[in-house]
Amino acid sequence: MRFFFLHNPKAGGTSLRTFLAEAAPGFSYAPVFGNAPNDYRRLGKDFSAFAGFDTYFGHYGFEVYVALGEGHALITNFRDPVRRVHSIYRYWRNNVDLGALTHLDQGDADVVRSAQQLSFSDFIRQDSDDLRAYTHNFHARQLYRDGWNPDPLDAAAVDLVKRRISAMPWFYIAESAEVSIYLFGRAFGTAAEEAISRQNESRGTFDGIALADAAYLAERNCHDYAIYAHAWREQAQRLAAVAQQSSA
Repeated sequence: MRFFFLHNPKAGGTSLRTFLAEAAPGFSYAPVFGNAPNDYRRLGKDFSAFAGFDTYFGHYGFEVYVALGEGHALITNFRDPVRRVHSIYRYWRNNVDLGALTHLDQGDADVVRSAQQLSFSDFIRQDSDDLRAYTHNFHARQLYRDGWNPDPLDAAAVDLVKRRISAMPWFYIAESAEVSIYLFGRAFGTAAEEAISRQNESRGTFDGIALADAAYLAERNCHDYAIYAHAWREQAQRLAAVAQQSSA
């Protein structure tokens, strides 16, 4: 099976990459591209250099799938949006060596540096379109067209994203890892022998998220929460269908 994985950042994607590589050995993998706002914009929507690979993993959006993904199974990963943003902050603050950012566009590097300079409360409230691309409804925009485009979505766009999720042969929910991997085997006929291993975890102590910060992010991720809830309902329906088949 050839996969096109729209990678929602800090939602178990690195672990999933390893898992999928083991499930589909011998396939060719597209190089990393468009994994940050300005890095993606530099491409100018010309993705031709990345055509012809068996498997894609990236933070780019549905428009790249349209351009390159014919014959691939479209999949993605979900995580509670507030915790996902907090994990981005912790990862950039505790895991990233600032000296390793020299290869990045200056704007992309500045967003990462800000996590090491600011408290979480100040970090999420920065006046930065590049940061808001990560922290405000990224996943809904990614599955609609382009997560790095900060333009808001309307109700029709969110409904379209929900239909795309329902049409996916499989997706992963970080808070439902074991069930997600079980349903992977049902979808693709490749049963996993063990649970997915956790990789690339955010380091540092976790002191919790202040209620004011959680409320701020929840209000700005209403679309991501809508599709996250939809994914949970869809997964529950798929699991119930498997149970009915098993008991028939």
